[in-house]
Amino acid sequence: MGCCASVQGAQEPEPDPTTPVNLDKAILVDQDFNSVVHNRLRRLQELDLETKVPFILIELTGEGHGEGEIEVTGKDEYGVYEAIENFLMGKWECEKLDAGDDTEDTKIPFCKAQYRWPGFAVGGEDGLNNLGKKTMEIIDFMCGTLSWTLAVVNGGNVGENRDVRETQLIFKAPHPMNLVAPHLMVELRSAGFIEICGDLEQEHGDILETLDVYFADRFAAARIDGHEDFCDRYYQAGEEVFKGASGSLESNFGLLCTNVCDQITQWEGWSLV
Repeated sequence: MGCCASVQGAQEPEPDPTTPVNLDKAILVDQDFNSVVHNRLRRLQELDLETKVPFILIELTGEGHGEGEIEVTGKDEYGVYEAIENFLMGKWECEKLDAGDDTEDTKIPFCKAQYRWPGFAVGGEDGLNNLGKKTMEIIDFMCGTLSWTLAVVNGGNVGENRDVRETQLIFKAPHPMNLVAPHLMVELRSAGFIEICGDLEQEHGDILETLDVYFADRFAAARIDGHEDFCDRYYQAGEEVFKGASGSLESNFGLLCTNVCDQITQWEGWSLV
């Protein structure tokens, strides 16, 4: 979907009396609810026609080794859907799935385009996977090839057992400077590991050596080789660097993340997305 200032003359949507509220578990979609949702989607499409600035959301989901899914939604400007599909099916060997549409004889769509992704990989028992590396490949393609602007990166674990990995990427309208801007992602894991993935040209490669020094000092971290299929740098932090259980009041995870952001943004030319 695109975003812009409020549109003159836009009508306030009427409430849907059949919309379920206060649900704590999934329900079976009957024909009445299917009609309600599809009607709402058609109204949103009408509103979207009035918006000006294009945004694209790409969501990567890793469900298990060799089992992943990719969803794409947003405005189809500058042929971006065709370009993304060619990349996913050509480079990543994805299989296109039926995403549904705004007609009531299809499933309720959660996106505009949907793909089965066989390239998600998991290694070992400590949570190591290649989602960060693949995220940077998408960023490099969208920004470095198509010149779209990276706006938001978000991710986490979902599912009943918190073992499904997800990353959402939002890109906004293209700008030519994106063709030459490098990107770097640092992932801290409360299990005591640090991963770095980047789309760096040779002139920006020195930052990896600088981060080696920083993580050895601040995190007492040791670099571990042999993980190139998953990330560009892999470290194990020293004992007691990560404190407290994840999500607890005793956890220092937020502080450590802030320390990393503060350090990198002090270096010339780097900013936080």
